[in-house]
Amino acid sequence: MSYLKSIRAQCRECMGGQLALITACPSAKCPLFRLRSGKSNPHATETPLRAIHSFCLACVGTAPEVSSCTGKTLDGGQCSLHLYRLGKNPRLKGHGGHPPEQFRFGAKLRFSALEQPISPNPAPG
Repeated sequence: MSYLKSIRAQCRECMGGQLALITACPSAKCPLFRLRSGKSNPHATETPLRAIHSFCLACVGTAPEVSSCTGKTLDGGQCSLHLYRLGKNPRLKGHGGHPPEQFRFGAKLRFSALEQPISPNPAPG
């Protein structure tokens, strides 16, 4: 489930499964409030992943508790936001970060064809 769908699922659970109540949500201070429709909002002050992290901090209290959260809800279910609780998308793990040396700006390219001197008059062959 994407993080936006996870936000929508959390809002649906909060409103007792009644979709009509999500649009009329009175919890304007909730970190997920501007994203409750399950769509990106250009007026949101945080990214969706950061909003999930803020929601989780409000739920359990501290960052270490967010990290160690099991994702179990009081009724024995699984929290829809658990996968994204750290404010990162785990599906992108290993993507991004620092590029390999050969792709860094200003790195010396090491191609054997380029390291060969180019002769001005190629030998007829």
